[in-house]
Amino acid sequence: MISEQTLDKMRRMRMNHLAQTLADMDRNPAYDSLPFHDRIGILIDTEWEYRHTHKTTLLVKRAGFTDQAACVEALDYEPGRGLDRTTILSLTAGGYIDARHDIVILGAAGVGKSFLAQALGVSACRTHHTVRYTRMTTMLDDLAVAATTSTSHQALDEWVKPKVLILDDYMLTQPTRQGVNHLLDLAEKRLHTGSTIYCSQLAPEQWHQRIEETIIADALLDRIVNRARIINITGDSMRRRKQT
Repeated sequence: MISEQTLDKMRRMRMNHLAQTLADMDRNPAYDSLPFHDRIGILIDTEWEYRHTHKTTLLVKRAGFTDQAACVEALDYEPGRGLDRTTILSLTAGGYIDARHDIVILGAAGVGKSFLAQALGVSACRTHHTVRYTRMTTMLDDLAVAATTSTSHQALDEWVKPKVLILDDYMLTQPTRQGVNHLLDLAEKRLHTGSTIYCSQLAPEQWHQRIEETIIADALLDRIVNRARIINITGDSMRRRKQT
């Protein structure tokens, strides 16, 4: 019989789940006939699985995803969408994150760009990478506010930190000159820290047209496109299909 004093010490050491599992096993006669090493193995396996799942849950929660149903298991590979199952599944392995390569997801409104990006983000969380999801304009607004208090460098660093940053609606609206500078700084710094997933209705050459200064446009696209995997999603709006 495990003493309450032992369980209390485990809780004080923040081993609450392990203590509960041990107490449950102690009360269950089905474990009585098992050798000591088998019981320890089951206890450790249960705790390992709990901690892995708990960490994944926290990472998903902190990522800021807007679609709670997004996951690679729910992706629609209907031929008309142009999604290659092998390519997507290879991305879930996370090799692009380790190599610090980017992903550019292109397609018309409603075809599922955000869903795919967030599904890949969830996969990254499952392998315990930090992920952050946002729209480009939201991030630029955050940085613009920080600039008024001379804290833009610190604010930018917060967007640089995640191993995977998902920028939705990229270049949907034309950024200000200050915004373009922030985007260039972000792309430059993230060359060395992690991967970025860009979702856009516009092709990269159209991003170029939204930036007034050609030299800066060239520099920004050079940092993104040359190390990115391009995924084009075609077909009808998924939102429209769900309504019919």
